[in-house]
Amino acid sequence: MNIVNDDILSATKIKADASPRQRANYNLHEPDDYLQRMLQVANRGTYVTPHIHTDKLELFIILGGKVAVNTFDDHGNLQESSLIGEDCVLAEVPAGTWHNIVVLSDSSSFIEIIEGHYNPDTHKNFAPWAPHEGHPDASKYLERLTGQIQGR
Repeated sequence: MNIVNDDILSATKIKADASPRQRANYNLHEPDDYLQRMLQVANRGTYVTPHIHTDKLELFIILGGKVAVNTFDDHGNLQESSLIGEDCVLAEVPAGTWHNIVVLSDSSSFIEIIEGHYNPDTHKNFAPWAPHEGHPDASKYLERLTGQIQGR
């Protein structure tokens, strides 16, 4: 049986705080499991490159903090932004949808569930219209996207 308790949350938060990416996960699934299940802790300022899972839906369930789950059209225009931790507690992104998250609180914790086996070669495709993580323009893109979300 898997559990997520205060000790696991705290340990994952410590890893996120120490990570240059400002996020960390605690896997609840085994490599051979069909369903990927993870506790994620992410801090404000982490950049998640918009991406698509062509054949997998993704589900986010907030535990603490506030996160915008965003969807985009094929040209990178923001389509929808669901604020989990404020307006709702769960957001489901359909397969074949460009998406990312933006952390809007100092820190957030959420459960992420992705349909299908994890295969690093086919897991996700990054958006060609957005900077990749680590690119010098990533922080500017995140700042602009955050402004769009907060302006809605």
